[in-house]
Amino acid sequence: MKKVYLMIAMLFVVGLLAACNGENEDNAEENDEQRPTPVHTAEVSEGDLVVNRTMTGRTSPSSTTPVMLPQPGEIDSLEVENGDTVEEDDKLATLASRAGKQTIKAPKAGTIINLSANEGDMVSAEEPFAIVADLDEMTAEFGVTSNVLDLIKKDKTYELTFQGETYEADVTEKSVMPNDQGLYTAKVSIENKGNVLLPGMVVQMMVPEKRVKDSVLIPTEALVEESDGAYVYVVSDGKVTKTEIETEEIQSDKTAVKSGLKTGDQVVVTGQTSLADGSEVEVVKEGESS
Repeated sequence: MKKVYLMIAMLFVVGLLAACNGENEDNAEENDEQRPTPVHTAEVSEGDLVVNRTMTGRTSPSSTTPVMLPQPGEIDSLEVENGDTVEEDDKLATLASRAGKQTIKAPKAGTIINLSANEGDMVSAEEPFAIVADLDEMTAEFGVTSNVLDLIKKDKTYELTFQGETYEADVTEKSVMPNDQGLYTAKVSIENKGNVLLPGMVVQMMVPEKRVKDSVLIPTEALVEESDGAYVYVVSDGKVTKTEIETEEIQSDKTAVKSGLKTGDQVVVTGQTSLADGSEVEVVKEGESS
């Protein structure tokens, strides 16, 4: 009989603990649902949006000087490799030829490129042994259509980018005749600080195509595009309103809005994925106007 009472008491305790745990879980879920979503915001502003056309091109040295050998022979010793910086008359190699051993020197200061020979190789005097390139100033060449060529102004400076770094590019040349592919050539010069740019690298240049004046502007990261339209979340009194907008132009950093917003509105730029119309939010970072 005592065993029966003991089992009943144990079952009662287990049931009580389970009920308490269930209540705690329900309370935790309820607290999670009530906790405001942390977001970052930015202020809607007014201004002009410049719409850029992005072009892709390749770099090359602004000037190159070939290193020519006086006669064919065997590379007895090699003092440099590709990428080395040399001064004028620096020793590059020793050539063993019929005339004896000859010292090959740099014809000017610069960076060694296109060096393919190794010690012990037989080399010809007909092709350059190597090239000394001036990498302090680079050239980039772009193949563009006639419409894009019209956007590029000679002697004007544009913004050029490579792997997140920005450079100033001065237009030096615009071709008059197209090539076999029907494209025109635009060339720019670039000050290559630190010699980061190397020959053959792919760079991008942005040329203004048009300007949308007196527009309502938002950061493009605030934009939520869905199948039925474009939206932003506007913050007011700790809650968000899912607001449909009409866009005029979208760029990587800013978007011009035709309707749906006004200057001074605070829009969510980080944290939108977990929001719905009417969600409570906590603004942990309030940005300045876009």
